[in-house]
Order: sequence, then structure tokens, then C-alpha cells
Amino acid sequence: MASYCPFAIDQFENVVYRHFPDTLFFVKIKEIIPLIQTPYVVYVAEDDFTTPEGISQCIQFLESHPDYTSAQGHYLTFEPNRNNVKFTPRYIRNLNSQITGETARERLLSKGSLYGSLLYAVVRTEAFKKTYEVCFDPANKILFNNLFLAETLFNYSMLIQGKYATIPVFLYLNLTSYHPFR
Repeated sequence: MASYCPFAIDQFENVVYRHFPDTLFFVKIKEIIPLIQTPYVVYVAEDDFTTPEGISQCIQFLESHPDYTSAQGHYLTFEPNRNNVKFTPRYIRNLNSQITGETARERLLSKGSLYGSLLYAVVRTEAFKKTYEVCFDPANKILFNNLFLAETLFNYSMLIQGKYATIPVFLYLNLTSYHPFR
């Protein structure tokens, strides 16, 4: 963990900042799983601006719907230009959608016609942990390290474990042109 702590985040007593530069994605996940002490988890990327109200409403939804493992709100991407900022809604066709099949098979079949990543949804910690347990062998060796496969694993795992909803709340902004791996 680096000592780098942007925006003086240490002034917020309820926030623990972890930074793992030059570390594989799954190794980062493995490192943070034992640290999670909350009933819910949400990914927040370094190029995202997440709203506390959106997270709170997703949690409220999950609290009142125990058969759902994940919920997310709406989000926009943005692209700063010379004189303005262009905002674009993402997955607009999925506004206020739900995947509610009673079985894992029904939910997975529904996902095919309603693509939108669940990676940045608010999810139950138990489901999050179960998802990543399968990424390591008994000797704790990473079984695969493909980021696209990691997102697919996450999407399908959440639907196998429970239902999903996009709720009518603004959750976050994402910077379109940010490319950390280039």
C-alpha cells in the first residue's frame, strides 16, 4: 500500500483509503476482502464520481428486497472539451430495469437481452466474497487474470446468487477519456 492519499482523504474518519499500485486486480481484491466490515460493497473507480445519496438508496432497496444481490442507479459519462463538457447517459435502454427470474437460469437468460455491467452496482458483501473465492486455487494462486473475464464473472455471479435492479436514482459520473492502462 502506498502512502499516497489524494484530496486529504485522511480527514474523513469513516473512509479508509487503500492504494495498490502495480498490483494485479485479483490480488487487490484478495487483499481487501478481509478488510470489508460492511454488509454492502461498491466499486468506485479512480475516474468516477459517486453520489452518497445514490449509494444510500441502493442500500435501502437491497435492505427491503432480500432476494436481490445487486442494485445500481443511473450514471452518465462525461467528456471535457475545450469550451464545454459533453454528458452521455449510459445503458439508457436499461433505465429502471430489473432482472427478477426466480432461478439463476432465468436471470442469466434475461441478462443477455439487457446488457449493462453490474460491476459498479452496490452488492451484498457475502455475494462479493463468494464471487472472488473461485479465482484462487487452494494454494492461493490466481487461476486467471483477464480483466474482461473478471467483469463477466462478476456479472454472472451476481445474477446466479440473486436478482438485480436499476433503481431511479443518480449514482455516478464516469470520465469517458480516462485510460489508465495506456
